[in-house]
Amino acid sequence: MSMKVGGEGSGGVSADINVTPLVDVCLVLLIIFMVVTPMLQNGIAVDLPIAKTLDDKPDDENILQIVLDRNLNVYARENKIGNLLAKSTEDDLRRRIGKFFKDNPGEYVQIKADKNQRYGHVKQLMRYIQDTGMKETTLVADEVEEPK
Repeated sequence: MSMKVGGEGSGGVSADINVTPLVDVCLVLLIIFMVVTPMLQNGIAVDLPIAKTLDDKPDDENILQIVLDRNLNVYARENKIGNLLAKSTEDDLRRRIGKFFKDNPGEYVQIKADKNQRYGHVKQLMRYIQDTGMKETTLVADEVEEPK
């Protein structure tokens, strides 16, 4: 509560609410949400191609995800394991992919590739994965919205 001092009025108690602290708190919370929200994405950020996807998806615990970004870097569990363009480390990349699958047993492999990647690069990564003995490989895509 506040009290009016001097000027017109009786100088009694006023029931006006001071909204300045409320506005300050709301603005601080808004800034916090604006900063934190982009950090909540899981995994490496890539632009996925758009495709109509099937509804039958395996359990998340059986999925091993490999990411191929726009610079041809290969990631497994957000850790960079190599680059497809580095020809000198082709065998090393195959060995690292094989080690990842050996250390992280799972039934399904998902390749999350940037939509601007050439088909040949994605196929090369799939060949490396199949060379390790993993047979169930799928490609991740954004779902297309069907017209209404």
